[in-house]
Amino acid sequence: MSPEHPDRQLLVSALDHLLAVWDAARHAPADAQLRQQRDAAAHAVWQQLEHPLRGFARRWLQRKRATQQVAALPAGTDDQLEALALEAFTLILIELQRTTTTAPWRAATNPVGYLVRIAAHRMIDDYYRAYSAHSRPQRTDSALPTDYADPTPRYAFQSQSLDALTYELPDHTADHATHIIEQLDQATRLHAIRAYWQQTLNTIDWQIVQARFATDPPLPFQQIAAQLGAGWTAAAIRKRYERILTRTRTYFQEQ
Repeated sequence: MSPEHPDRQLLVSALDHLLAVWDAARHAPADAQLRQQRDAAAHAVWQQLEHPLRGFARRWLQRKRATQQVAALPAGTDDQLEALALEAFTLILIELQRTTTTAPWRAATNPVGYLVRIAAHRMIDDYYRAYSAHSRPQRTDSALPTDYADPTPRYAFQSQSLDALTYELPDHTADHATHIIEQLDQATRLHAIRAYWQQTLNTIDWQIVQARFATDPPLPFQQIAAQLGAGWTAAAIRKRYERILTRTRTYFQEQ
């Protein structure tokens, strides 16, 4: 197999060996020899993933998304590319240590796509933490009640969850990283919209957008009006919904 498409069995074997070394190191954390074996096992996985992760990093940087440390490096240089690829690899290792009991990479048709997905999830989380810290428009009335709050920052809407996107691409796919980032671009927009709505909408408006976006299929306006109670009509809900969308479009056009 070419560096672009690592041999599946070699990658799975390298991951399995890393799992075994991790397990042994947990029982003897002070063993210097095991630490060396752990580092060597991680390097063997890196050798299989380096080229795909560099490709992923290149496309990620094209979207101008990077941590401050990576963004501070000269743009477009190999140093910047390698730094982001290594950052993605580190995130993969951190996540894999939480799933070693099941070794999910063994069942993946394309383990490279599976691992890139892990890095992408973690990086998009970091991206949105930074986004939330620098973009805080004011809510139009009091905070949302707790039953409307979203306890998980990762996914935009349950009908558009990243988990529903296709990452199990065939090994011969020319550039699975491009596919993943295109999917993430869609998720990025949904994340940003949801964050904006959570920060600005009042309780009624939030209930309306939840009914339209967080259910599959979207609830009809008549049904939303019935949920809101006496005095609400489908026409009034539709008009209010359209105003929300207009404000949202205007806000993001100005960003």
